[in-house]
Amino acid sequence: MKENSKILIKESCDKGVLRLLMNNLDQKNALSENMMNILIDEIKLHLLIPP
Repeated sequence: MKENSKILIKESCDKGVLRLLMNNLDQKNALSENMMNILIDEIKLHLLIPP
């Protein structure tokens, strides 16, 4: 399994837009439980929502 930081690429701009790019070509960017958890964690982090 790839490191979390490598299967999700994040870009943000000063206008509050967060772009999350899935980068797990070995799994064809499938929405696995791991990928969904990573996406949710990044969104919460961006919105400053406590875990």
